[in-house]
Amino acid sequence: MKKEYLFCILLSIGLAEQTARAQNARFSLYEMYTATLNPARTGSMSEDWRLSAIHREQWGGIGSRFMTTGISGEYVLRNLGMEKNTLGLGAFFTNDAMGEGILDTYTAGISLAYHHFFGAFERGRIDLGLQGAFHQYSIDLSGFRFGNQYEFFSFNPALSSGEPTADEQWSNTTLGTGANFKYRFSSTLSLAVGTAVYHFLGKKKSIYRNSVRQNELWVLHGLVNKRLRKKLSIMPHWQLLYQGGAYSLLTGMRWAYDLPFEKPLIVLAGLAYRYDDAMVFSAGLRWKRIQVMAAYDLTTSGLGELREIPSLGKGGLGAFEIGLTWSGWKNPAGDRRVALPCNTF
Repeated sequence: MKKEYLFCILLSIGLAEQTARAQNARFSLYEMYTATLNPARTGSMSEDWRLSAIHREQWGGIGSRFMTTGISGEYVLRNLGMEKNTLGLGAFFTNDAMGEGILDTYTAGISLAYHHFFGAFERGRIDLGLQGAFHQYSIDLSGFRFGNQYEFFSFNPALSSGEPTADEQWSNTTLGTGANFKYRFSSTLSLAVGTAVYHFLGKKKSIYRNSVRQNELWVLHGLVNKRLRKKLSIMPHWQLLYQGGAYSLLTGMRWAYDLPFEKPLIVLAGLAYRYDDAMVFSAGLRWKRIQVMAAYDLTTSGLGELREIPSLGKGGLGAFEIGLTWSGWKNPAGDRRVALPCNTF
């Protein structure tokens, strides 16, 4: 029975639709994984390099976990003979496993971003980015049950499904591009907004051997960082995704508090809402150049009604997510990019 319910859920959320549209790894802690947020954010840090890792598990209560894992690395090129400009290079790998291998997606890609600093003391920054990615898809049709395989109300796997499927593996290549703007109004207030579009390269191959057009994924995002007190900051943020007539809106607030220790240690907490889907609770720590965050999505959509089905188990219908970033300098004792305000004469 669990597999039958799982199949119904897969159909309802469009993971096994005939056109085999793109799978897009999405995270509640999206700011910690720039590869799926905006190519323009590649290398958008004051340090020389940054490593990121993120893992998400969801819907364990349906008896078959859905898991997404991503790792990425970024590097900043400076002193290229371009005053007030830097280049960011990035590479990433993401695996999306749905229904314990029923549908797997492996994605590998590279990103390039151009960062231009402007204004007094380099208060502003404009970012432009480009990303290329290769996607490998695989589907295990033995994990599905079709109407033609039922005989006298009993499932018979020996019967043909009647589906004209041909390929259980297929692949495609996509491009993405984005822009980002950040401005520091004062020492206590800054704003960052960006937009990106993914999957605007041609067509892809489906399991039915026909080529279908892949809908572009549009992303809008923003964050305001406001320091209220010496040790307390608030960060309202939002992310809007739109693809093929469907959209997802996440809005929330994050708090950061500097603990009074000799070495810098910041406590992070957040609360967000994904419209018609889930409440997102998050918490974490930032120590020097390492940040760890965890999040839990509490389902508020119609999926929560499945809790009434005893046979689905007790695994829960929410999502758990954990992210890690680590950044640093190529030469910690070397020169660093610092803008110091000085009196004019």
